[in-house]
Amino acid sequence: MPSSYIKGYSDKKASEFIKNNYDQFSLRVPKGDREKYKKLADSQGKSLNQLIIELLDTEHQRINKEQQVERVWEYAKRLNNNVATLSVVDNNYSLFSFGDINMKFKTSPHLIEYCQIIRWDKSGYIDCTCKVSTSKEIIEDTIDIAFIAKRLHVPLKAFNDIEEVLIV
Repeated sequence: MPSSYIKGYSDKKASEFIKNNYDQFSLRVPKGDREKYKKLADSQGKSLNQLIIELLDTEHQRINKEQQVERVWEYAKRLNNNVATLSVVDNNYSLFSFGDINMKFKTSPHLIEYCQIIRWDKSGYIDCTCKVSTSKEIIEDTIDIAFIAKRLHVPLKAFNDIEEVLIV
């Protein structure tokens, strides 16, 4: 790598610095796709390397969050079978879980996190507060879990056993 990439380093020193501080791997894509991906990166003002790293980091964070939600849910289930959990899985989906049922549903891409459960209505409504990217204030929202359950063919009588909803 030319020394111009790392200010104050000769080419040899720059190569040594990179070797000691970075891992490298090859990526193969079908012929012609490299240019397509390069144009996508350029359109976002990023290098192809930056774009790939961002996408990998985002996916890694999403998987870690899903695994964390699963661990918390398993713990809550062992403690109390009458507890449901609500969590943001990623910037487009949330997860409502109870018993052996996990209901993943689409939410606003502006949703950052749920803050507090105000009220759980056993008929399938959750009143809660949440943070969204479009407001500095915490907002109130109502989630119609019954509507989602019907579309996923989850029996509404399953809600009767839920005493509490926790945010994870």
